Amino acid sequence: MGYTHYFTQKRSFSGDEWVDVTADIGAILTYVEHSVGIVLGDGEGSPGSHPFFDRGGILYNGIGDNAHETFALKRLKGGFDSCKTNRKPYDLAVTACLCYVASVTGTHRVTSDGQGSDFLAGLAAAREAVPAKANLLDIPMEVMESDLWTGPWINGGTSSGYHVGFCVNGKGYVTHKMTGDVYCFESHEALARYLDASKRATFRQGGRTVFGEYQKDEHDIWNASGSFDKKRHRRIARAQAKVLGRLFPVAADHAEKPPAFVRPGDCLRTEEAGTFSYSLAELMRKVDATAAR
Repeated sequence: MGYTHYFTQKRSFSGDEWVDVTADIGAILTYVEHSVGIVLGDGEGSPGSHPFFDRGGILYNGIGDNAHETFALKRLKGGFDSCKTNRKPYDLAVTACLCYVASVTGTHRVTSDGQGSDFLAGLAAAREAVPAKANLLDIPMEVMESDLWTGPWINGGTSSGYHVGFCVNGKGYVTHKMTGDVYCFESHEALARYLDASKRATFRQGGRTVFGEYQKDEHDIWNASGSFDKKRHRRIARAQAKVLGRLFPVAADHAEKPPAFVRPGDCLRTEEAGTFSYSLAELMRKVDATAAR
């Protein structure tokens, strides 16, 4: 495990485009080294080495103890890739280049273990290094979209047909994946109370997997634990769909959609407000403790 960025190359670079890309990324890496003061090396992070450029790709890393996984950008479409930087200093050079290929060339879909705020320093460096394209450079859209949602996370029924999300704007949303309709709860507490009131489900029978048994009673369909198989996943998904389906069609006073994305600082993240929770049960304990005061 470790702090990692993920990127999928959607198309190859043309020959002429690759000339521009290598020039721009070369300028970014030069700026990172000489203006920010982060030493970069080849893909192996060998002492005394430099970032590697050729017709097929670009490779670089930190140096020595400041090296981790190689960052590799390919000219030809390479599909899914990742780079675990473990937040070492060269992460700034990685986020700068990911901002570039996500927003300037549009060749890559980028996601990350980090948040939009973790890309701000890299974005600033890229804009300084390539000023002619500063107005195009931005944080990868998928990273900002991911920033929109916070804990608690709903698990166990990924095929329910609905997305349940606690938004960083303080509201809760249930989205019908097929129609796109959205039901808005006015607060995290309101959504949590709705889910908590319907978390138990009883089925005709339990089951057995190679890892153990599960019973006919599910104590928490939103965050079930224990032994799983496809049958159990499906029945939890059906139970979730039954509960969430009651919200649709959406009444006019609950028909607000969430923002498309959030930029760093636009909304107060719930962990900063002291209300972040990993699970529904944890959030309900906090809600009940506040109500008891």
